[in-house]
Amino acid sequence: TQSTWGIIKMSKKVDGLWTGSLVFLVVFVLAAIILGQYVFARTKDRSQASDNRKLTWGLSFLGTFCCWSLWICTYMH
Repeated sequence: TQSTWGIIKMSKKVDGLWTGSLVFLVVFVLAAIILGQYVFARTKDRSQASDNRKLTWGLSFLGTFCCWSLWICTYMH
């Protein structure tokens, strides 16, 4: 019975892992779209607007990944 309880407990932890990861994925997508549009609209030089948008997407990914990795380490501890 103890091993069964351990499996159930681990199953709940894995469910929370997927849910939390999905939340961070949604945060990334929303941040990349909203901030990308904002940066594109604010850039005066149209030749740099696309590059600035791509940079914003990359930085959004990097920031979200760093927050996710900190969360995952804390959650799994």
